[in-house]
Amino acid sequence: TQAIIDLTNTNTITATSLTYENDDTFNFNPASSNYIDSNPAAGLTGTGSWTMEAWFKINGAPSNTLWQNVIVDTDATGGSANMIAVDWGGYHGGSQNQLLYTTRPSTGGSYTNLFGPVLSQGVYYHAVVVRNSTTDTKLYVNGILNNTYSGNMPTATQPLVRIGRWTDGTNYSNATIPSVKIYNRALSDSVVLKK
Repeated sequence: TQAIIDLTNTNTITATSLTYENDDTFNFNPASSNYIDSNPAAGLTGTGSWTMEAWFKINGAPSNTLWQNVIVDTDATGGSANMIAVDWGGYHGGSQNQLLYTTRPSTGGSYTNLFGPVLSQGVYYHAVVVRNSTTDTKLYVNGILNNTYSGNMPTATQPLVRIGRWTDGTNYSNATIPSVKIYNRALSDSVVLKK
């Protein structure tokens, strides 16, 4: 857990059944039911500006056929708001294995999706979601602007950030996730392109 750093010094980070690998990564495996929780989910406000960023690769099938969750803010009952995930089974109307940023304003509410490219297993991807308050939300993949939602994308604020599993504590991902970051501001295009 020495690689898990909260730069704000305000969050409680819990790593469950997780092993830090020699190549400076964390491998999430459904058989081990491992994940990371961070509380509170600072910076992801429903009406403000923020950025979510993740490096990851998919290693195989998750523990069920719906999701490969990379990072999500959630409440304790599984109510998600903002997430970077892989739509493993085409659950949200995209193609199988398609990168997805999705959000919903409340538990049981409707999802609003920004679809990215279809991903290959065993390949690292860099995904960045930038929310510019009520103006727009952008999805970048490997430094390229991939999709934009113009206007106020409906969203909410949830108190917990979860890495490597679905919001309600089920559906463990089968992925390597060496880095996730949350910023309490919208990064500019030029900054995202330099990452």
